[in-house]
Amino acid sequence: MDIFEKHRNKPYPKHVAFIMDGNGRWAKELEQERSYGHMMGAVHLVEIITDCFRNGTQFLTFFVFAEQNWKRPPEEIKRIFEILYKKIKILDMEIDYCNFRILVQGRLDRVPKKLRTILERVQEKTKDKEKTVIIALDYSGRQEIIRACKRIMASKSDITQDTMQNHMYVKNIPDPDLIIRTGGEKRISDFLLWQLCNSELYFTDVYWPDFDIVEFKKAIADYQSRERRYGNISRC
Repeated sequence: MDIFEKHRNKPYPKHVAFIMDGNGRWAKELEQERSYGHMMGAVHLVEIITDCFRNGTQFLTFFVFAEQNWKRPPEEIKRIFEILYKKIKILDMEIDYCNFRILVQGRLDRVPKKLRTILERVQEKTKDKEKTVIIALDYSGRQEIIRACKRIMASKSDITQDTMQNHMYVKNIPDPDLIIRTGGEKRISDFLLWQLCNSELYFTDVYWPDFDIVEFKKAIADYQSRERRYGNISRC
């Protein structure tokens, strides 16, 4: 019995987050521009999102652009924003068929105006949808925590777990059960530092453009094989 069969009837995680790494290296190995990797990185998104929502996942977070990514060449940054704009524009045009809401986790004030405008519009149009796709854009986990602390201090409230949660970029979102990082690196890179305290981590050498539904199912099966104790003793 393989790992897929053994854990087939176990539930999917409620919230899955992705660090979508390896686009540039994937393109370089094909002797293409790095922007080609970013473009092809979106190929499997619909399939993964559909599979997750069909199997009980309620929240998906995608690390699209880190605050640290501003260090990259301006042309590459421009292409990343253009690719995201085109994808969101398609979603905006087909909004009546969209079964999930869009939330942005991060800063919108520094992204191109047309991207900011369409993201704000899509967030408003989809706000009543049940399931959620979160786009971590111009995002830093450290800056999110600093921002929350400043806002709590300004309100003269006590700094507690509840007040911290209420001052994050997005509210009323459960912490991720599973964080998947592609591309071979085994670090978190300033992603969801407040939210990941109990997250299961899955690292794979597969570059993001090659991370198809089969590779995703491997990550899910690995998650389903784990026992999540939250500080308690093993039930076995």
